Amino acid sequence: MTFRIEEKFFLNSKNFDNLIIWIKSNNGIALYPERFISSLYFDTENNIALIESEEGIIPRKKIRLRSYQKIIDFKEEVTIEKKITSEEGKYKISNKLNQKQVSKYIKKGVFISGYGVLYPKIFVSYKRYYFSINNINLNIDTNIKYNNYKKNKFTVFDSDIVLELKSSINNNIFSIIENLPFNKRRFSKYSRGVLYLNRNRSNIINNN
Repeated sequence: MTFRIEEKFFLNSKNFDNLIIWIKSNNGIALYPERFISSLYFDTENNIALIESEEGIIPRKKIRLRSYQKIIDFKEEVTIEKKITSEEGKYKISNKLNQKQVSKYIKKGVFISGYGVLYPKIFVSYKRYYFSINNINLNIDTNIKYNNYKKNKFTVFDSDIVLELKSSINNNIFSIIENLPFNKRRFSKYSRGVLYLNRNRSNIINNN
């Protein structure tokens, strides 16, 4: 088990080019080619995981299926990820799934100790760019889209981008955060997606 520090912020999408320039001016390097990511988040019937995330409860868990593909069908390589936030930091447990397991979790839910059964809630998809500054990873997520699992005909487009910073406990990630020349707001894709899908209708596109 490896603990890490992980901070997420959302920024105005107009800052994307300036953010890339700032990363490169601080000796940042591209780690990997950009790629698409699709996730399906799970929660209890009464949204315990969402409530814990919004209230900052520790320890807490987040469960999702993840696939590195643009189309949200989970027919290519899929992993189930359990993200745990504790006093010591954050860590993630990932396991690859076959199609039979994927179908089982989507149809019957996922049992998690302390939570009970979690069911599919929302799809989140986006394009991710990978950078690093002094062994601190910086991921930039763009073109973020949300879909309600039970009402998949509606897509909501996020007008912002996400900056995610990850490092080991020993790295000084906070010095980079303090020097970012942008207005930063803390971010959870799952919480944001629920908010957009339930309250914000201005960016909704009907897929039919």
